[in-house]
Amino acid sequence: LAHFGAKVLHPFSVRPAVLAGIPIRILNTFNPKCPGTFIENAHRDLGVPFKSVTCKKGVTIVRITTPRMLLAWGYLVKIASVFARHQVSIDLIATSEVSVSMSIEESPAEDSSFVRDLSAHGDVHLQPGQSIISIVGTEMQKGHGIQGRIFDVLNRNNIAVRMASLGNSLLNLSIVVDDADCERSVELLHREFFPAN
Repeated sequence: LAHFGAKVLHPFSVRPAVLAGIPIRILNTFNPKCPGTFIENAHRDLGVPFKSVTCKKGVTIVRITTPRMLLAWGYLVKIASVFARHQVSIDLIATSEVSVSMSIEESPAEDSSFVRDLSAHGDVHLQPGQSIISIVGTEMQKGHGIQGRIFDVLNRNNIAVRMASLGNSLLNLSIVVDDADCERSVELLHREFFPAN
């Protein structure tokens, strides 16, 4: 949540508390009477399919496509070395047989040497003006068609998903949509999964 949009906590500030098993309470300075959000290392069934939805605007998708990637070992290492050399951090990554897509915070269009170096490994396409919407919760490990419902909500409302990545622990589904669709996507997901009482 902290990494993909929840600005209250920096991801690195949470780590020491997590490692020491110390619970965290996030309070609202504008509403001191509110009990806030309590974060602990325990599962509580709240009767909802996941815990939260966050968003992070202003990302760029970098797509690299080449038939040379098909059945080639070491191809991703070559691409990753370009990112490392230019000190560009990758948020999300998705691959297929002949392409790899990555989301980054920076806009690489301004760094022609970065794009040129990537172009040595395939056709590079940049898609700026994107948002990462992250759906987080242990409940997604159970399945129950939650991921399908998420995509269905967006599809019914003509919101195109540009990229998707499911975390290896099945706690975090991140999807990328146009910046213009970000707030509406979050509102639609809240309405679908957290209806007002």
